[in-house]
Amino acid sequence: MGSLSSKGKNYQETSKYGQVLIQTDKQLYHPGDTVTGKIHLNITEAFPGTKLCLKFKGKQQISYLTVVPDKQGKVSGDLVTETKNLMTQTADVHTWSNEVSVGQ
Repeated sequence: MGSLSSKGKNYQETSKYGQVLIQTDKQLYHPGDTVTGKIHLNITEAFPGTKLCLKFKGKQQISYLTVVPDKQGKVSGDLVTETKNLMTQTADVHTWSNEVSVGQ
């Protein structure tokens, strides 16, 4: 069973309100699969928001070695790493009429 505890971009500002734990039903997913699971909120101080959204980002990172022979037949190479952003998507999960109350 997979899980993820996030410390994203706004962690310092939002951590005083509690924690979020994402628990997926499987540890491994393949392209095209539907991700299912549970989102656990542990709210320790009333949160002044009304919507819970998940933002998904997909990245691809590849590394390869470039090999170049010189005139004497010696081979040298450089390790090249490239990162490519594949997708960003936001999904609305739940909305509240007021702030999010303390609790789980």
